[in-house]
Amino acid sequence: MPLYSLTYCSRVADPAMVSVADILATSRMNNGTRSITGALMFDNRCFLQVLEGGHTALTELFVRIAQDRRHEEVTLLSMVPVMARRFPGWEMHYISRLEADQRMIEAFSTQGRFNPFAMSPATVEALIDRQAKMAATAA
Repeated sequence: MPLYSLTYCSRVADPAMVSVADILATSRMNNGTRSITGALMFDNRCFLQVLEGGHTALTELFVRIAQDRRHEEVTLLSMVPVMARRFPGWEMHYISRLEADQRMIEAFSTQGRFNPFAMSPATVEALIDRQAKMAATAA
């Protein structure tokens, strides 16, 4: 089965509606049964997520995310075929604010804060690659 990587960002509709612990628990349970791996960055304002798996599974998941009332401005950044997973073994890796320290955010943002909507596609990819390397060393 061909492997794809899907990257999207969104804004939080209402921060009070978001429980990262619940999102991670649900994602890890559901993604494992669908052979989906990936990583999530979240800062109480924006989500940036990369998902890896089969085309159909990713498309179905993205449609559910786009319809989820916790998200606004769901924006597909890329969906491309890939040779290998960047987050193997992670049904959903969470990149916390502690991992994404201020220096790293400043290196990838022109605004000095996490805002994937203001990042170029190349910058988003570089940020994801850096996080994938950090996840690999944490595993």
